[in-house]
Amino acid sequence: MKSLNVLSSLRRLQTTFKRVGSVRTYLCDSYRCQQSWENRLKSPLLIKLNLDELYHGIEQRYNQDNTISGVDVEIFTCGVNEDVHLDEAEDLVHKLRLSGRAAELLPSTGHNLIRLLYQSGRTDEMVRILHDRLNYGIFIDYHLSNVIMDDYLKTGKFAEAAKLAVLHGLQEDSSNSITSNLALTSCLQCFLKGVKWELEGPTPLEEPKEEVKVRVRFLRNPYFDNHFDLIDGNVLMGKTMAIIAPALENAVLANSLELLGWIKFGDWNKVEKRLNELKSPVLREAVDLMLAHIAELDKEKLPESVAKSIASLKTVDGNLLEEMEASLNEAVRKNESRDIEAQEKKYVEWEETRQKLLAKQLRESEIRHKMMEIEKKKEYLREREQLLTFFDKEDQYNLMLEDSQIEEEQKKLTENKVVVEEEVYVPPEVVKRHTVKTKKV
Repeated sequence: MKSLNVLSSLRRLQTTFKRVGSVRTYLCDSYRCQQSWENRLKSPLLIKLNLDELYHGIEQRYNQDNTISGVDVEIFTCGVNEDVHLDEAEDLVHKLRLSGRAAELLPSTGHNLIRLLYQSGRTDEMVRILHDRLNYGIFIDYHLSNVIMDDYLKTGKFAEAAKLAVLHGLQEDSSNSITSNLALTSCLQCFLKGVKWELEGPTPLEEPKEEVKVRVRFLRNPYFDNHFDLIDGNVLMGKTMAIIAPALENAVLANSLELLGWIKFGDWNKVEKRLNELKSPVLREAVDLMLAHIAELDKEKLPESVAKSIASLKTVDGNLLEEMEASLNEAVRKNESRDIEAQEKKYVEWEETRQKLLAKQLRESEIRHKMMEIEKKKEYLREREQLLTFFDKEDQYNLMLEDSQIEEEQKKLTENKVVVEEEVYVPPEVVKRHTVKTKKV
């Protein structure tokens, strides 16, 4: 009897080590491509780069004409290797995004900034930037997303991993197998561990103490798109799970997660549709999670047939997390080396693109400088010509003078006319109020 207990304990330990080991070996160390990432600093362009001078130069040009170059921002973010200049890098990306040259924001620029924030441990700031697409316009790539989610899953930061996972759900993108499996694992871990989180919503406007009436041409009704406007973590993870799960090769796991996702999201039309379409069984543990979630909901908003249909689903035994980890490990086994090769190649391509764009910008700058010199030279020659040929063209200059005098007289006649000013709307905070009146100019 004692030997049976020992054997049972050994089996439990073996299962535990297997599960812990699987968590620690999602991605190998070489997947990070850390050496290739650091090789960017060996570029002749960046070795002698003074980031302070570059930042002040970009700022000066931005303050003069309110424009900013995507190449300059790319070089700056690429040259940053310490926390000292991270705030400046974020500031430049933000200004580029809101400028008229926002289309010049390169994929490598976003990769540089997000990877630097991640390596510096500034997780909250990284998540805020990634979810603020309007002000930063950064869409995380598969490789970097995989590296970060893998790290957060290892260290038990399930909420942080899920905040990256939902980005792929919002884009409805399940094309990368490793990314999809990591995203689903992150969301599932949050559901199983009861981890709840919420994104930062828009800052509410302070209501004035006194009622202020402002005349406007029209009212813009508030609109909630139920997708990009979502901030509740459970709802976001549910929708992400429902969108990405169908891409899994394991049909039982895919159906289980998709149905669980739609229930967490609260789209009962989708739930009823999937219940009617389901032909393969689902995991019993997933059904238990569905019923537990439904039990917490308001019964009035829940269709009567849903709970009964879920309870009567055909089920099979299996551990939801173990099945998910097995799917993830299989995706890693099939695609890890290919992803590493693709990212190594991408770093080389980004370096080549950076060099080409910089060379192009320098050529354009030289052309503009030469054109300005030519215009100055032409203006100088024009003045010299007038000076040297004045007596030869005296009659022509006299005619030009008469024409200018006639234009001046016509302008004076126009000024004597009565001008009616249109009513101009002025916000309430402005004391002076414009009214319709006439005056002579």
